[in-house]
Parts: sequence; structure tokens; C-alpha cells
Amino acid sequence: MTLFVFRLSAIELIFTDAIIQGSKSTIVPFKYYQSLIILNVKIQDQEGSFILDTGANGLVLNSKYFEADRLSSNSAYGLNGEISEVGRSKVREMMIDEIMFSNISAENIDLREIEEKKKLKILGLIGYNVIKDYEVMLNYRERYVTFSKLDKRGHIIEILDHTREKLDSFDFDIANFIPVIEVSINGKMKRMGIDTGAEINVIDNRRNRNILENFKVINRINIAGADGRSRQAIAGILFRVKLGNDYRCASMATMMTNMDSLNEIYGSTLDGIFGHSFLAPWIFSINYKKKRIYIHRIKYSRT
Repeated sequence: MTLFVFRLSAIELIFTDAIIQGSKSTIVPFKYYQSLIILNVKIQDQEGSFILDTGANGLVLNSKYFEADRLSSNSAYGLNGEISEVGRSKVREMMIDEIMFSNISAENIDLREIEEKKKLKILGLIGYNVIKDYEVMLNYRERYVTFSKLDKRGHIIEILDHTREKLDSFDFDIANFIPVIEVSINGKMKRMGIDTGAEINVIDNRRNRNILENFKVINRINIAGADGRSRQAIAGILFRVKLGNDYRCASMATMMTNMDSLNEIYGSTLDGIFGHSFLAPWIFSINYKKKRIYIHRIKYSRT
């Protein structure tokens, strides 16, 4: 069996708002590493790789490198249930390119299992409560993220030219902290969480029996969560996914497993999680205040 690291988030945490200073709109290049968006982040006296993870609640620090101020009285949950030894700490200052955050509440989780599987030093995760005051534009093709600061109504304060060309938009809900959109799979409506920390799409094995004809089984695999525990899943290819009336997705690498633990985290009943294989072909923006996802026009260079 292949040992497959499914996702890096799926942690239920409670955060306070960060104080944000610096540029109103910033283009931040990222390292595209094994389907993940890796940002270079300076935090206190350290600098290194953080994963941009829209499926995480806020700032998560790897306890291998950051000592917690105290143990948390709240439980955290991953793919396989409760995670032990969760710490809490306060980050005085953090820099993502030109954006400075201060006084951020963080959770300290042991991420060494993920580091070993990915062969990459990972300082932590950047999630919802860090980025919720921004419109976040994801461009996997050119490997950059644009963070555009929002006013109270959700309008971009400082608009950069490349963020203007939006083809379409779709409403989303927020299940605790993860954006949730509706898609159709061969005409069946499904609620899917949007997670940049998911290397592969996931669908629930009990809620998706009516679309099995659109899921081609490839293999059975073991998947490991952040806690190092693993479970079995079915790996395959998902077909006939459609966003709105006009946007058909190519066939996508997907796995099917029990999502009870994830739905407990999100306080909702999701049919699945869409990650890299759904997001990467498009240019998306996520506006958390307006609860809108935008599709941008893709420009092709002529040679």
C-alpha cells in the first residue's frame, strides 16, 4: 500500500483577530511544492516555509520549532479524530512579504509526521483567521498569491490591475472557517469545501453513492493525517464535475473515504473537499467578507 499524506489542515481551533499593517495589496510569490502553496514567512526570530491552507482555522505553528506558552484546554481534530498535545501561543509579529501581522493567537501542533512524508521543513500553516480580511487570488500557473485588503463591506481598498478581469463569481458559505461551494456531479448537487491544503480531492463514501458511476476506482491506499495515524481510502478519478452552468472541470484525482471527523470539525455536512486538482487549472479569488469566489480571465502569452 502507498502511504499517502491526505491534507495538512483539518484542525479545529479558536483564534483572536490579528492586527494587520503594511501594504493594502501585495503580490506574494510562492513555491509550488507537491501540489501545495508554500509561502516564505518571517515569524519572530525564524523564517521559512508555511503552507497556505484555506482548510485551516488560523495560524498553526509546528511545535518542533515553536514552543507553546501553555497547553490548550480545547481539543483539536484531524482526519482520524482527536489530536493530543495541542499548545497555544501568542505571536508578537509575523511578516508575509510586505504584510505585517501582530498579536496573533496560534496553536502549536506536532507536524513532524508531515515533514517526514514531504521531505520539507514546515514551520506551520496559514489559514482563515489570518487571511479573512483579504481577497485572496490564487494563480498556480504563474505561482503567486495576491492579498488584497478589504474594507468593512468587502470591497478591495487598493485594486491592482491584474485582479480586475473577473469572468464570473459564485456565492459560498463558510462552515466554521472553510469556504463551501455548490457544484454538480453529473447533475447531482454537492457541497464541497475549498481547501488549498488538500493535495487531492476527497469525497465522502456514504454521501456520494449516487455518483459512483462518475468515480473510477484506481487503487486502495493508506492516508495519514497530521497526527501520523492512517486509514484506508479508495483512490480514483472523478468525472463530470460542473461549477455553475458554464464551467466544466476536467477529470480530477480524487479519493473516497469516511469524512465524519472532518464534518465534525466544520460543523457541517459536506459531501467532499476540493483541493489542488480542482483549483490549479483556474485563477480563483476568494473574498471572505462578500462570501464570493471569482474566476479570473486567463491570459496566454504569444510566442
